[in-house]
Amino acid sequence: MSRPRLLRSLTALALVPTAVGCSPPADDAQSPSPDAAAAIEKIEDLGALCENPGEGYGNAAPYTGEGPHPTVVFSAAAMADTDPHTRPGLVDTRDAAEDATPISGWFPGSLNATQLLVCARGRGPVEKLHTCDYEESEWDSFGGGQDSGTPKRSTLPLFSQRFTFTVYELATGEKIHETDFTATNGHFAGSGLTTDCPSVLQYEESPSELYAAPSAEDLHEQLAPIVEEPTA
Repeated sequence: MSRPRLLRSLTALALVPTAVGCSPPADDAQSPSPDAAAAIEKIEDLGALCENPGEGYGNAAPYTGEGPHPTVVFSAAAMADTDPHTRPGLVDTRDAAEDATPISGWFPGSLNATQLLVCARGRGPVEKLHTCDYEESEWDSFGGGQDSGTPKRSTLPLFSQRFTFTVYELATGEKIHETDFTATNGHFAGSGLTTDCPSVLQYEESPSELYAAPSAEDLHEQLAPIVEEPTA
């Protein structure tokens, strides 16, 4: 069986659903400007409210009625010790088949239809789970020239990672649920894949450690009672 390849590029990790960071996001992360809500024009902009929800986004639909409630999920977490992203990134399931993952049906049809904002924040590695073996690509596969000093193979440890999931009513910014969870999945946050190791990595600098992230099944298990059940 061929092993996945460790790809190195001049761009950060090329995985759409989540932006992740080189170190666990600090509790005192920089807050957005006071008019952050006024600057929201599309669903992707809602990640700013994970830093400071304030009074939410007033044009959003209220959290009421039958489920599932239209929900957006943002994740801010390191997936490796050299991962450069620190800001919340959207877990985007818009191009997935309706039954591709248990959270595909949560994504709202529009910005103003959104009822819930979920902010998943990685808290850093917990314990070593196992190792992952990779074959490294040639540097010039990404236009940078051959990196002749890099070993052709790498064995990297994968660590579990503690996450905090915080759920806000988007229309008001009110926190309605919070829970902690230890992720052991080797793929990116919200992925429909459940793997022991990431299949593809792309970093400017080769990592020495990899960190787990919650799968779509993990997100569903932790959040379904809030997203899918009717409100009281």
